[in-house]
Amino acid sequence: MLVIPDSERVIYGKSPLFEVICQVRFPTILKIGQGEPVDFQEEIRGDYPIFSISAPQMPEELKNTLKVAGIGIPIESSSYEFKSEDGSWKISLTKEFIAITTTAYRKFEDFKSRFELILKIFNNVYRPSFFSRIGLRYQDLIVRSAIGLEDLEWNALISKNLAFELHDPAISRGVKYYMKNFSFVIGEQESLSLKHGIVEATIGKSKEDGYLIDSDFFSTKKVVSTDELFDTLSGLNRKSGRLFRWSITDRLHAAMEPTVLA
Repeated sequence: MLVIPDSERVIYGKSPLFEVICQVRFPTILKIGQGEPVDFQEEIRGDYPIFSISAPQMPEELKNTLKVAGIGIPIESSSYEFKSEDGSWKISLTKEFIAITTTAYRKFEDFKSRFELILKIFNNVYRPSFFSRIGLRYQDLIVRSAIGLEDLEWNALISKNLAFELHDPAISRGVKYYMKNFSFVIGEQESLSLKHGIVEATIGKSKEDGYLIDSDFFSTKKVVSTDELFDTLSGLNRKSGRLFRWSITDRLHAAMEPTVLA
């Protein structure tokens, strides 16, 4: 089991966070797939007026393979999407999950408040039996020019806890890009999927190396009440903050201008 040490809770003035997603899964509700979610939209369209339908497309090669093998082609369910006018917030709804995505994350309390309202409306309209999976994903991209650290190597910014290779001179001198994927158990019925590494980032019209830390925390504990759901979500959020601090050096932490929260 991965044990992440405790750390202060902070907000960064120069935050590398570019997207946050919370997805909650539930037993299939066929009503959602039988028609457009009119009642649900009517309740949320004041904040999320832009509506679209996204239908996943299975590659034709795979469809042909399934036909040849005599395997039935699964029915592909649509995803209904509701966006804020500026596009920085999005609600996704399918017959198996509801999710909230933002590129304008400031702090967890604001994010949680938005999702609480959405789930209250969702519960009133669709009355799910229970929630089977709660996921919280944070995607950070550290770009050295954005924080005035262009002259530093990655081993001065990324902790040895996360990327020991960068702290080995025999390896780090030859590293250009790399990506690592891990899956960890972090608690009772709680797991973490972690992807991190050096990537090529597009900044404006130019390209620059960046360090991606993509952490997807999730719980598979059956949850009935929304109070318990948000208790679980708050716990995952706290673990995500500790993971990020564990992954970076004191030098990078200070350069991103942290403000301590209660």
